[in-house]
Amino acid sequence: MIIGQEVAKLMKQPGYTAVSGVIYLNGKAHHFHFGQLQNGKKPNNHTLYEIGSITKTYTGLLLAQAVNDHKIGLDDDVRTYLDGQYPNLVLSGGRLSLIHI
Repeated sequence: MIIGQEVAKLMKQPGYTAVSGVIYLNGKAHHFHFGQLQNGKKPNNHTLYEIGSITKTYTGLLLAQAVNDHKIGLDDDVRTYLDGQYPNLVLSGGRLSLIHI
């Protein structure tokens, strides 16, 4: 499973002892939990995590929902959704798409 492989890489980095997440596929939520909490227990669907920036979490959630609803595409140029001209908003001379953010 690719999730397990990616989480295993993440867990090798300092500071990570537990990771939880959810993926929505075909209208169904698939929860995953890896590692061990500081209290020695394994994380579950009720584990609370302290996170640094809730704004980024909600922005990511809204972006995922918009993609799922076919309102935006990850390959769309970000400038499509901005008012005004941003000629310097590029990535290595090419367009900056939502997937790069």
